[in-house]
Amino acid sequence: MLEKLLRKKKRVVKRIMEEEEEGGENIWSVIGEMLDPKQKHALFQRATLLKGQPFWVLVLFTWGSLLALNFALAFFKWVYVNFLRPAKTLKKYESWALVTELSGSIGKGFAFQLARKGINMILVSQNPDKLKDVSDSIQAKYSKTQIKIVVVAFAGELSKGVKRISEAIEGLDVGVVNL
Repeated sequence: MLEKLLRKKKRVVKRIMEEEEEGGENIWSVIGEMLDPKQKHALFQRATLLKGQPFWVLVLFTWGSLLALNFALAFFKWVYVNFLRPAKTLKKYESWALVTELSGSIGKGFAFQLARKGINMILVSQNPDKLKDVSDSIQAKYSKTQIKIVVVAFAGELSKGVKRISEAIEGLDVGVVNL
């Protein structure tokens, strides 16, 4: 069977070469001989689909195809970014993070995520009891994480609070700040 196909292929290639030498006008008829009737019909339908269309239809078809391609690429990029891309290592942003407003669930959740990634933290809030609770719960779950606590009343004089925070971060490589 393989020998038969190879002989047929050699014959077709030889005929194509002969057609090219003679001017190459009937090269498609030679290629058509290689295909079975179903393949010929499908190829003919695809070739004549846009052949007789007006120019504006071809422009709209091209434009629509480019828009569909753009949408598909944007979708695949979204899938990659949200599901397939590896997570960033926060250690490259230094080893300490300053997290404020731990009274709400957002700051507390942010602090737990940073602790899970091995980042040491400076926790800043107005309520010392909340700070102690969050610090203890983080230390219980992630014992290797170092935590410094700074109590600052943001409603009062701001310069004293800024001074306390600057004293707490002095000498530390703070790379992530959540304000």
